[in-house]
Amino acid sequence: MQTETSKQQEVFETIYEKGDLRIEALAGTSRRLVVSFTSLALKPGTWPRKEFVKIARMGGENHMICATDRGCSWFNGDGIAERVTEGVTSYVNAHGIEDVTAVGTSMGGYSALQFSRLYPIRAALAFAPQFSPDPTLVPQEVRWMEYRGKIRQWPFRSIEGLPEKHTDFFIVHGESEEERYHWKRFPKGKKVTHFILGNVGHKMDTLRKGGRLKRLVAAVINNDTEMFQRVARRAGGSLRDEYERQNERAY
Repeated sequence: MQTETSKQQEVFETIYEKGDLRIEALAGTSRRLVVSFTSLALKPGTWPRKEFVKIARMGGENHMICATDRGCSWFNGDGIAERVTEGVTSYVNAHGIEDVTAVGTSMGGYSALQFSRLYPIRAALAFAPQFSPDPTLVPQEVRWMEYRGKIRQWPFRSIEGLPEKHTDFFIVHGESEEERYHWKRFPKGKKVTHFILGNVGHKMDTLRKGGRLKRLVAAVINNDTEMFQRVARRAGGSLRDEYERQNERAY
């Protein structure tokens, strides 16, 4: 098996690699696992960078799996969803994992949400996820067509109908017009905590200030919804229903 060393000098074990999919794991000391789905590659055809490793690991306490899709298919690549599910299931069984959280940004956030359809994760945390990468469903969206235009099958076409039976969903969007194309289409539900951040676009750089991103991720991993909401509000966010009431004239 191949291994890869992260910037934190932790050695990942490659548990699956074929075609455009690479799944890597890093053992922890607890019975918690965080599955990180990568966002877009810097250049088409290259491997996207692993994300959330240092934050989600919590000093080596949590197990970590990074699922990397070089084809940037928004979880629609041939066999990708099934291979990720098989990899996570095998790892959970082998390490006695009792709690699984999925996390991602943009395409990675979309994949983290979709993963809940295939595996009973306790929570999914998605920053700036798309409602759908399918141009026919969000025709206003013109970004990332160099990737989206290559998708030929749509087993995971949109976020509609996410399963709330076993998963709590934590979603954070910026309020910019391009982000609004997506977040206004997201389903609402009792187990969906959806924040809109004021004066923020897709990159959400402000979350990196003052450790806000770290605290948001930790709150979800620690199953602390109240803490998540406090941190999101301090970052300038409002719950989606509140935001829509405050800005109803804009709609």
